[in-house]
Amino acid sequence: MLDFEACGARARRVSPRPSPAIAGFLIILILIRSAGLSVIARGDARLCDALRKAPVVSATRCAMWRLDRPTLGGRTVQGRDFEIKWIHDAADEGLLEAWLKERGQSVGDGSREAMIRAARHWRGLGEEGDDAFEDKGVVLPEARAWIKAVAAKEAAEREREKASTEAQLARLEPVEFATTRCCARTYATGVPLLRCARCKRTFYASKEHQEAHWPLHKRSCRHVDDDEAAGIAALGMAACFNALARSLQAGGDATTALLMARLRALFDAGADGDGNVEMQIHTLGRGLIFHADDGFFDRLWAAPGMASHLLFDDWLLNEIERKERRWFPLGVPSEDALGDMEPGPARAAAETLIAHDAQTLGGFGGFGGSKPSMKYCYIYFNVVVASTVQGRQSMSSAHDGRGRIRRGEVGNAARGRAMQLWACPYVRKCCGDALAPAPSLAYTHVAGLAAGVRAGLPGFDPFEDAPGVVDAALEEASQGVASQHAVALLEKMVECGGCVWRACDVAGRARVAVALASYAMDNNRYDDEGGDDDGYGFGYGRTAVKGSVLAGLFACLFETADGRYEDKHRGWLRAQILRAAADDEAAVGPLGKNDRPRGFFQWLRIKDARAAKPATDAAAGALPDDVAAAIGDFAAPDTPVDFLPRLQEYDALKEDDDDDKRAALRHARGPTRDAKWQAMIASWSKSFKSKA
Repeated sequence: MLDFEACGARARRVSPRPSPAIAGFLIILILIRSAGLSVIARGDARLCDALRKAPVVSATRCAMWRLDRPTLGGRTVQGRDFEIKWIHDAADEGLLEAWLKERGQSVGDGSREAMIRAARHWRGLGEEGDDAFEDKGVVLPEARAWIKAVAAKEAAEREREKASTEAQLARLEPVEFATTRCCARTYATGVPLLRCARCKRTFYASKEHQEAHWPLHKRSCRHVDDDEAAGIAALGMAACFNALARSLQAGGDATTALLMARLRALFDAGADGDGNVEMQIHTLGRGLIFHADDGFFDRLWAAPGMASHLLFDDWLLNEIERKERRWFPLGVPSEDALGDMEPGPARAAAETLIAHDAQTLGGFGGFGGSKPSMKYCYIYFNVVVASTVQGRQSMSSAHDGRGRIRRGEVGNAARGRAMQLWACPYVRKCCGDALAPAPSLAYTHVAGLAAGVRAGLPGFDPFEDAPGVVDAALEEASQGVASQHAVALLEKMVECGGCVWRACDVAGRARVAVALASYAMDNNRYDDEGGDDDGYGFGYGRTAVKGSVLAGLFACLFETADGRYEDKHRGWLRAQILRAAADDEAAVGPLGKNDRPRGFFQWLRIKDARAAKPATDAAAGALPDDVAAAIGDFAAPDTPVDFLPRLQEYDALKEDDDDDKRAALRHARGPTRDAKWQAMIASWSKSFKSKA
């Protein structure tokens, strides 16, 4: 079954799909370069220096933005608007008069309007408002020569910077890839294990487990000797794929796990076979999803080494992402946050990883091809999904998770593994749209739970990492190929109520609260108006999460009944969640990337503290500090935050006009980032006033 959506799609961000402005710039840049032309130089030298560090074609960007080279005028066939904008910028900066006089051109009466008219006339740009003017495509030869020279110089600089970063990455402590052994019957780890005497690659926690598992294991129990293992390790791409296809379609055998590991090693080594291997592998994996026999997967997982291979280890992470996760489990800090980190190994690691991401366009090394992990994900993740659901055939793998849930130990274990992988931000960064079936699978799972809740059945925890699943669903709703399923999943999670968060601690709930606030502010989702868009013109329709769904998810975070905090007061839980969201930056996301939503929760705390002041005043001085603080927590409102109205109120406030918001954002940013922010605002304000 071909998947026209996923096979055409490539890994997306971590990093996110480019914004409309960036996408438009890249398209213009491609057109300019393909025409062999260069654009006019305009701009600010400081901005030029910053753009010079960008990983792609910064020479052309500098040419577009540099005002300190007024001799380099010109435009491409598409560059008339650029040149007109440069003329206006030069007039604003007071450089246009000198530029015209150097070229022996008239400046009229010296007024701004007269000089702009003279410049437009000399450059053949027509009068202002002359939309019918035909672009002449004039390019000054010296502009082209200068840009070519600068491009060569900057290419050499980038290569030196890349080599330096690679050397620093190599010095970071390596993260060894270790395989995990588990009981093939119960999937337990961390316990003494007995090894199967025949195949020597299957393990059990007890003799009883081995005997119970034997009816499934006996068909594939065979020892692979050293010569056969060496032959598998020497297979090329085509031979490995063909052997793996035969093995999987037969329900697994003694070589299946070895062949899958060999396939991953080939991808790591850069092997691509005939160039069509990703489609072939994806088609093979998708075919298993539609298999009707649940016993087929019981036998597949009973093959030597398969349970361990499918349930554990970092098969979908590349080496660099393993290092990133080791240092920063929720994401690499922003560059602005480096100043808030203490000097030491963590800060050095962050600096190196940030530089690497910048040099590889968000970690993907450019737009030419996907990572090894994404290629391998097409088979690995599809086998895991196939083990938990019998999907319905469709044209897109985004719908493959919709279907009949497979029951039994294999189905339950595979479902947990699929959700664990999707919830990991680094797996999503590595594998992108190869994880397309995950949202529909999560929806199918939670829809069953919601039906039970409606029927009055006791709820259960649907995910081991519910905060990670919410993060993944919001990300998919913003920029993924399966946004409709991600949105439907969040709606079903609201129907399930507090049981979704039953085992979730305060830090996890605070992480969800920050993610919901961030999505609402970034997408202006304060109500149910508006909605779907066209995916920024990239061909992916996007379904927006309704404001009522965000509010419903937020309200569920404060549920205490039948859960971890059933003996706690709702006011206490509210105070703890707001405190964690505002204060515990490392627990709610990457450092420096959640200042806006964290500021909102600090703002709410300021409001709550003001409302509870009589109670805290009464306790102050008469009781120990910790007891007085506890009284303050219980004095907080015992109802959830009126989320969207308060968030909209906060977002509408101007930082300079509201002392509480100013204090909240100062708290969220910390002293170093706040000082940088205030300096930047002051610089912008000064520049704006000078132009006015």
